[in-house]
Amino acid sequence: MYEQSRLFSYSRHSISFLRTMISGTNNKEMLKVIDGFFDKIIRFSIVNYIRTPHQSHYSANEMNQQLVDALAKQDFEQIKQLLHTYYEKVKRRFG
Repeated sequence: MYEQSRLFSYSRHSISFLRTMISGTNNKEMLKVIDGFFDKIIRFSIVNYIRTPHQSHYSANEMNQQLVDALAKQDFEQIKQLLHTYYEKVKRRFG
């Protein structure tokens, strides 16, 4: 149960981080997707963890770090590409 609680917290914070990054781009379409699927993304993460505990989880850490690194370098094109990749991934999963 503790691990599921950690995963819930991780998922919620990870999505909030992405939402913050997307807000800076003024991309209303991406914000709608994130907002519309916020709860579904969290549920999917938890269900996926329960179904596949032997697989690696917490995969957003790498992408979030890439976003922070790109922001530090002011590489806005890389940020845009990373966010677009995430957007497409979410659309495929839930669209």
